[in-house]
Amino acid sequence: MKIIFLDFDDVINSSATKKINFTWPDSGTTSRVRGIDDFRVALVNDIFTQAGPGVKVVICSSWRRYHDMDELKSFLWGAGAVFVDDIIGLTPVQLYELEREDEIDAWFEQHYAAGGEELEAFVILDNEACPSFHGHHTRPQNNVGLLIKHVHKAVKILGKPVSPWLTRTGREKKQLKLEAETAARLDRMGSKKL
Repeated sequence: MKIIFLDFDDVINSSATKKINFTWPDSGTTSRVRGIDDFRVALVNDIFTQAGPGVKVVICSSWRRYHDMDELKSFLWGAGAVFVDDIIGLTPVQLYELEREDEIDAWFEQHYAAGGEELEAFVILDNEACPSFHGHHTRPQNNVGLLIKHVHKAVKILGKPVSPWLTRTGREKKQLKLEAETAARLDRMGSKKL
């Protein structure tokens, strides 16, 4: 399975489209939600289709705090998203706001705790920094949104295998680091005795 972690603001919208209201596809009524740019959704469609079979989407946008999954899917469907049926979830919403990479890390923790399918690759489409996931992140510029160069980078990222280190939970990472440091210390101590 390959995952696209999808943010909304400054990824599938821009400063221009944030001012446009979204029209609900079923009723024709307008909500007070900032608009989604059809062109930028088409770019996500390109990533989704070019990355090959087994691609799923996880929404990591702050919009998940104010809209349920059905509403978010409706927004995307109204903007022409071909991947609506392949949205498998949202990153966890905490009582306090976490950094985006912490939210994604929490999703990995829940996914694997529930016996989730092993990942082949993942890409994060987000304008926020995610230094822990370097090499798996394409970062559109604030107020501009996704561009064609981001599509090429994301498709390339999804073609790479995932390092098991990146999908481990924070606690597991700390434990593995501690174990590696301990082993290195023991090796140094052992070599001094010889």
